[in-house]
Amino acid sequence: MIERAASMSRHTEVLESQWQRTRAMGRRWGIVLVTGVSAVLAACATAHKPPEAYLSQYDVTNPQPAQFPVCYGFGCQQSKTVRLTDQQWGDVGAFFNPRPTDAESERAQVAKAVALLESIVGPQANTSGDRGRNTIPPDESPQLDCIDETVNTTTFLLMMQEAGLITWHRVRFPEHRGFADLLWPHNTAVLAESATESAFAVDSWFFDNGHPPEIVPLAVWKEGYEPGEMK
Repeated sequence: MIERAASMSRHTEVLESQWQRTRAMGRRWGIVLVTGVSAVLAACATAHKPPEAYLSQYDVTNPQPAQFPVCYGFGCQQSKTVRLTDQQWGDVGAFFNPRPTDAESERAQVAKAVALLESIVGPQANTSGDRGRNTIPPDESPQLDCIDETVNTTTFLLMMQEAGLITWHRVRFPEHRGFADLLWPHNTAVLAESATESAFAVDSWFFDNGHPPEIVPLAVWKEGYEPGEMK
């Protein structure tokens, strides 16, 4: 009887242990599910927010070529106000002359313009030494992470849009990937085609300062896109 009681006790302990593991697993999957749903809802919400709302989180308001901030130092912890001359802004506008005949051509022009703007503001903000990704520059000059790059690129795009240089697209609220989809967290500026609403990531983080950003379909970027994956 004693042995039978001990056996039943061990069996009960096993069942309780299995039940606890099942409950724990259920909680974990519940968290994942809630997180995933939250991410989807957040993505839907950000598509309707103005990009200016994103910039305001980092104290960037009404950027103009004559005066606007450039973020650096990871998470826009630091910034430097820079100014473009009429000649410098004219050089940016020259990329859009002649006017593009379709959205794809305009995206190519945007990439060149963003690269030039990074090169122009680099000496003023001391960000010329910024390296692609989060590589620390050898000269210890300020480094930009993906949030810095997203803020700066969105700022550039809004100035171009306001000046009428961008006409086939509109600047959208930046996007995020990671965590819920098991990817490393990452952010990007976004353009959407005016006619189709097709969204494109404008990601300057992958390369050194002054290099054209990657502009790829946002859906592809969301899946963990890395430069060189599309042909």
